Amino acid sequence: MLANIKPGQRFISLTHQGVTDPNDPPPTVDNRLITAGIKLIPGSLYADSAEHARLMRESSADWVLVRSPVMTSGAPTHRYRTGYLRLGLSTTARRADVADFLVANVSGDTWLRQSPMIAST
Repeated sequence: MLANIKPGQRFISLTHQGVTDPNDPPPTVDNRLITAGIKLIPGSLYADSAEHARLMRESSADWVLVRSPVMTSGAPTHRYRTGYLRLGLSTTARRADVADFLVANVSGDTWLRQSPMIAST
């Protein structure tokens, strides 16, 4: 998938908050519980997501990997936090705001070759 990206193209991807990044703050008890809970989901969700992130980080493509907590419905607020955040068990993000952030990264370079988290404010 990433090998097919041509120069000038960008790969924008979305995964869950359980995928870690070397730039993340030290994990809290909440972070450990979230990751443990995701690992309990039947199938290979956690392993597939972690492998997906590893492949993106090792590729030479232009990419942004957005990591989201549980998504909720509702109109976009355009007020959300992004970055290497410390998210808790009750942290959420509106789907419309996640979509807004994904689209903003199609042309913006702020998060190029990085994997920021997003959360509602």
